[in-house]
Amino acid sequence: MTEPRLAKPRHNYIYAALAAAVGAYFLAVGLGLFPIPGGPSNLHGPLWLLACAGLAFFFAGVAIACQTLGHANAAGDLHAAAPRWMRALQYLIGDRQRNISAKWTNHMLAAYKPALRQYLVSNHYMDTLAFHTISGRELIDKFGYKACP
Repeated sequence: MTEPRLAKPRHNYIYAALAAAVGAYFLAVGLGLFPIPGGPSNLHGPLWLLACAGLAFFFAGVAIACQTLGHANAAGDLHAAAPRWMRALQYLIGDRQRNISAKWTNHMLAAYKPALRQYLVSNHYMDTLAFHTISGRELIDKFGYKACP
């Protein structure tokens, strides 16, 4: 299996601009600054949800630009010469999400039965973002969960 190739910096700027522009548009529509395409009858959800989606895309674009401008490595660490404002921006957008995810992962683990928790931790399933499956039969037979009626 080959290693994934990183996008060239000039492509990253295009992706960043595109994500930020799409996000800004949806944010503006969600805040009522632009009309809803097709009119209000075309809207199938609350405007605040559209604004939140717009914020997510906008901040994704900002994060891509920040990583590219700061010459981040594959792990996302900025170059040593990156300015402080860029490090602060990276923390506010990206690292904050990692810290929140780790916190909720620990809460989730605490809610599991001890046998399942031990299985997940000992096999390092919670150390990465890789997707792992456990069948319902395994949860019942191996970890002591009750079957659905």
